Amino acid sequence: MATIQEKGATLVAISPETPDYSLSTKEKNELDFYVLSDVDNIVARQFDLVFDMPGYLIDICKASGLNVDAHNGNEDWQLPKPATFIIQSDGTISFSDVPADYTERVDPKTVIEKL
Repeated sequence: MATIQEKGATLVAISPETPDYSLSTKEKNELDFYVLSDVDNIVARQFDLVFDMPGYLIDICKASGLNVDAHNGNEDWQLPKPATFIIQSDGTISFSDVPADYTERVDPKTVIEKL
């Protein structure tokens, strides 16, 4: 995180969780960056990032006690893709990574290089 700050950037995560759950996630994981709540994926929809969770994944979540519906405050079983953007202060997106596979994430080193 310090490297991102040293580059003059601010890391912000956006979660579909309700504000209470987003805060719990931040505190439980001792995150030292902002975690914003995007209930109903309103912002994620603007970036065309929302996908319907497949039935098998819903079944896995339910069986393992992952209450996605409770955490997100709705029963739509939709999640945002794990997108990463570098947004300049003028609103220009200078880097984006939106993997087709929701289990993939961009390497943080790549983000730091792009900054």
